[in-house]
Amino acid sequence: MTRRAAFLLFVVLLLLASAGASAAPVPKRPVRVITLGATSDGPTAYVGELVQFTDASQGAPTSWSWDFSYDGAQPIGDSIEQNPVWTFTTAGLFSVRFEACNEGGCSSAVKQIQVADLCAATHDLVLTAQTVSDAQQFDACQTITASTGFAVVGPGTVTFRAGRTIALGSGFSIGSGASFQAIIDPTLDTP
Repeated sequence: MTRRAAFLLFVVLLLLASAGASAAPVPKRPVRVITLGATSDGPTAYVGELVQFTDASQGAPTSWSWDFSYDGAQPIGDSIEQNPVWTFTTAGLFSVRFEACNEGGCSSAVKQIQVADLCAATHDLVLTAQTVSDAQQFDACQTITASTGFAVVGPGTVTFRAGRTIALGSGFSIGSGASFQAIIDPTLDTP
């Protein structure tokens, strides 16, 4: 990396820091892990969700660069961490450019990440007549209601995450060896 390129990278990172942006915010919610490597398909993330990107490169890299909104031009270097956490603030299809370098040079890859607006599809969620025996998470922007016939059986683990209310009606059951977690996350709440 030339001195000019290193200086520009420093300036960009400095500008991001002064604007209040951060490549690694303190996690307040569950984090979705996305692994990028040579064979990764583009996964889906949600607006406002903390996304953990994981380097799957080989060859003992010693430096990394990530651009989370790559447009085909010079990468802007949103993060130089090996496994950064990022939050997308708008929905859409994003090209994420990843570069890993070692003493032999650098290799890069661009992967598509679909970022969806969770609340556009799941404003309120009503769950009935379902048995869960594995790990599942249900998200809704305002309310989750689980009632008649919704059961969690061992070794199942269910997490409900809603912006306002989680209601467990009669007929909701948790069996032996199963677990349940309810999270009210006001950042999901939309009018």
